[in-house]
Amino acid sequence: MSRYANLPIRKRSGARAFTLIELLVAMSIIGICVSLLLPAVQQAREAARRAQCANNLKQMGLALQSYHDTHQCFPPGYLGDPPDHGAGGCATINNTVESPPGWGWSVYILPNLEI
Repeated sequence: MSRYANLPIRKRSGARAFTLIELLVAMSIIGICVSLLLPAVQQAREAARRAQCANNLKQMGLALQSYHDTHQCFPPGYLGDPPDHGAGGCATINNTVESPPGWGWSVYILPNLEI
């Protein structure tokens, strides 16, 4: 026979649960932790944006240098009369007021961009 056989069995009136105060304290601690981590996450996102922007600028500079190596000049700032497609080349800026839509320097470096 077990030595616990003669002990009276206690009946619980209800299961032990968290009180409302305990839940509010736990939620406030979690909220404080999140509020402390939020600035660090925002700084990491901003650093990623800065790095992406710097990389894009570097790629544009490399594309300009590649264009210069190929054509022995930098692309024109703007050409009012669109040249033949893929002609590229060096030209001066069209200064007329009634100039038709044309091509900017960014169009000429597109083949050299590594996106």
